[in-house]
Amino acid sequence: MDELRSQRLRALAQKYVRPGPRYTSYPTAAEFGPLPASEYEARLTRARQAHAEAWSAYIHVPFCAERCWFCACSVIATSERARVEAPYVDHLVREIELVGERLGARRQLAQLHLGGGTPTYLAPDQLERVLAAVSRVFERAPAGEWSIELDARATTDAQLELLSEYRFSRVSVGVQDLDHAVQVEIGRVQSLARIVGVIRRCRALGVAGVNLDLIYGLPAQTRASMARTITGVLELLPDRLALYGYAHLPMSPGRGNQRSINEALLPSPSERLDMFLAAREQLLAAGYQAIGMDHFALPEDPLARAARAGTLRRNFMGYTVSAGTDLLGFGVTAIGEIAGAIVQNHGKLSRWSAAIDAGELPTARGLVRTADDDLRAAVIADLMCHHRVDKRAIEARFGIASFDQAFAVELDELQDAVFDGIVREDEGSLALTEDGELFVRNVAMSFDARLRAKQSAAASRFSATV
Repeated sequence: MDELRSQRLRALAQKYVRPGPRYTSYPTAAEFGPLPASEYEARLTRARQAHAEAWSAYIHVPFCAERCWFCACSVIATSERARVEAPYVDHLVREIELVGERLGARRQLAQLHLGGGTPTYLAPDQLERVLAAVSRVFERAPAGEWSIELDARATTDAQLELLSEYRFSRVSVGVQDLDHAVQVEIGRVQSLARIVGVIRRCRALGVAGVNLDLIYGLPAQTRASMARTITGVLELLPDRLALYGYAHLPMSPGRGNQRSINEALLPSPSERLDMFLAAREQLLAAGYQAIGMDHFALPEDPLARAARAGTLRRNFMGYTVSAGTDLLGFGVTAIGEIAGAIVQNHGKLSRWSAAIDAGELPTARGLVRTADDDLRAAVIADLMCHHRVDKRAIEARFGIASFDQAFAVELDELQDAVFDGIVREDEGSLALTEDGELFVRNVAMSFDARLRAKQSAAASRFSATV
């Protein structure tokens, strides 16, 4: 990247970067309130009757032997595997069965993803119990994608053989950073040799799709160290990479582990931006295509093809090409999206288990989207996935007379972004420029009416937009 453009992006970042949602949904999880299981029941019935398309499912395994210091996931750190593993799997299997009973006929799954925590915390026999339950209740769609998150430090050959047996097509390996000094500062030391071994074994067993997750903005990280990490992971030839910005919010609920981070070693906002831009340029130069706001894929990867074809989608699991019409969430804290409602399971393990023991769906929180939510969700999804909104298509889809009139306040708010060359607007469309794609979350935030009403609380909830 030439120095002139780099200076321009730094100036834009100083003006636009602020805390904001990642928009894996709209409304975001920050808007959730109490929601009874009866609402989930009703939405399942409505979704079952409305369509026969394939569904998506997410299974949350919250356990890790130790919690990494940077982590913001829903995690239960414990080394007492025997005490928690079997009871959790018992309840997880029963939850899958409870939902299956309410769905009636065996439904197809277009997408299954296991996340955590560390799904490979589960021993092979316990992991197989979960996968067998899914296979009993659901049928895999012909082009369905089954994927799982792996911690190379906690993944065994027996587990990988099981994934092959169940025809998993993709693994996502948490790398974060290859620099030993950075690994020490985030409480996650892992060798490149171990990561390489797991990836090679996956490919040998036929699990061809490999995602690598990286994080920028970590303590002790520099532009030079990040460049070395990118060089190292490129040698592994992953199909996809995710480059996430670290969100340091140690006082937020559930992030007390981040207090172990040495804040004096965190890069400054300008260093963080330089790190991201340099890493992005390095990936593009290596032949990867930028996807959405923080993903990169080889040109022939299905994610890249979907981005070019305009069929890319986004849900709670991130960018995807195979998302079903509705998403089922299984496990403690898991989120689903069913027939216009977003539902989340109990966050406390004891309450989640007790509801299942009582034969009830373990729903605790969520919301039912309004018509305005649906309209805004479509606009935000177009921005996040395609970097462009077709005004006429939105008008036709939602029966509104004029996009410009419906979003007069938002378009007025975006005039600065138009002037700064982030956004292009004409009679028929609203689109991000090449530089503007880096600030897609900021543009999406302009259409977030719920966030506008609570703007003062954003800084304590969300990560920086770049």
